[in-house]
Amino acid sequence: YKSGEDMFQALRKVSQKNHISFHGQYTMPTDPLLSDRERVKMTANEQMYGFCKEYDLHELWAYLWENWYRPLRWRLWARSTVAEITILKTTMICESHWRRIKHDFLHHFHKPRLDLLVWILVTKLAPTYYRKLDIMKKDTGRYRELPSWRKAFKKEWKRCAKTSITLPLNLKYRPDVHRWVCTCPYLAKSRFLLCKHLVQGVEPVPPIFFLQVKRSRIAPVWSHPLLKLLHSQNTDELERLNEEPVVDRIDNIEKSEGEESDDEEEENDDVALNIGSTFKEQMEDLTRDLHSFADGLAYQIQFRDNRMLSAVLRHGGSFLRMMEACLEKEKRHNMNRGAPLATWDSGSASAMYYRTRPRRGEEGT
Repeated sequence: YKSGEDMFQALRKVSQKNHISFHGQYTMPTDPLLSDRERVKMTANEQMYGFCKEYDLHELWAYLWENWYRPLRWRLWARSTVAEITILKTTMICESHWRRIKHDFLHHFHKPRLDLLVWILVTKLAPTYYRKLDIMKKDTGRYRELPSWRKAFKKEWKRCAKTSITLPLNLKYRPDVHRWVCTCPYLAKSRFLLCKHLVQGVEPVPPIFFLQVKRSRIAPVWSHPLLKLLHSQNTDELERLNEEPVVDRIDNIEKSEGEESDDEEEENDDVALNIGSTFKEQMEDLTRDLHSFADGLAYQIQFRDNRMLSAVLRHGGSFLRMMEACLEKEKRHNMNRGAPLATWDSGSASAMYYRTRPRRGEEGT
């Protein structure tokens, strides 16, 4: 690759566009019979390892394995780690819910007490959702807005219906309309799990279909009485292709996923304990040295030596600025009034990880 940006784009295409979407319920292009979650993980590891090996990216593979592809990290972001097909890929819906609480109510207070938070949830936030549920569930005779995803779903369906299919069909692509799965690479990357082979394998649907169709977390993902197979479709040929045996590329998986996860968890627990102990020792040593140095600085006052003061300000300027930022953050957090301190404010970036102490009288609450 000519630049790091080119390599990053290629890596992003390999990882995020494919591996995050692999799932046993809709088969992978390289192995139509693949349905085991463990082999999905092994295949993704093989592809990424081959990518790094081809371009001699040893450090990159070490980073990817430690932070993305080892078992305890893999299950945090890969779809294939759960039996059902997840509808959402990110936590944006949950984050939007909490954003409303923080931006509409909690930004007026610094470190609100638990009883205040409960009062806001019960009296301010919950009634809004009660009204929305009443409108959605009760037939009041007025128009009810449909979910926003249906418009995007209809647009994607129409696009797949108009896209031409190259004939003869690639032998790697094995659409199964009954189960709504296909081995083409587009299906796994599609937001709605649609592809031209499946959409054009059913009869044209009327507009009411897009208002009533429901999505399932298991195959078939889309089901509706109006989804009917085309009579001209050669179903015998499709069944023959779906039943054709394919040699698995990954064999001899002797260790089950549960046993591997248990071992990994025990090892990581030990590491976590060691890291916690080391952190505590380092912080205790640091605070002890700072207290001792502060006593030493207090001892210097009697000598009135400006050279010592200048040396402290010159060599300790960065630390002193961090100290001022942390104390200012704590002061503003413990105030009942005033604008809250922004998390990503450049002026307080050094105090981002500083946990402020509670107000006097609120210790232990």
